[in-house]
Amino acid sequence: MNNRKNINEELETIAPLLKDISRQPVQTVPEGYFEQFSVQLPKTAAPVMSMSQVRKWMGYAAAALVAGILVTAGFIFTDSDVQRFNYEQYSRIDVTAEMNKLSDDELQSYLATATVLSGAGHTSSAVSEEINETITAETASLNQVSDEALEQFISEHTGNSNLK
Repeated sequence: MNNRKNINEELETIAPLLKDISRQPVQTVPEGYFEQFSVQLPKTAAPVMSMSQVRKWMGYAAAALVAGILVTAGFIFTDSDVQRFNYEQYSRIDVTAEMNKLSDDELQSYLATATVLSGAGHTSSAVSEEINETITAETASLNQVSDEALEQFISEHTGNSNLK
């Protein structure tokens, strides 16, 4: 009884409108509402049809097929024998030697493609002109060095592994 009194006091302080709401059911059916319906029951029961055994087994077969596909896909995609990238193999490559093997046409073609793909805004003809200017400038600077200076440089650095 004391508990009910506490609940009423709490309702009075928190939500006085909630305390005043009637506790009568809101949805009611008028008197005699269901008596006015007249339903004719069927005189004979509908026949019960059983599923054939073949149809039943087809459902099991379809479920087994889906389960088999899922298990197979799970084994394929979670295979732990995936070959890892071998960084050590590529760390031993002599990049300078490999670059020297490329022809000027291959380099120009690569630079033109890379520039266009990068969206740098250079056209392939502009890139080709820049490369030709660089090659011309380097050739001109090498032509200014005398043969004696080149031979002296070679004799001083013979056996140096950094000149490859």
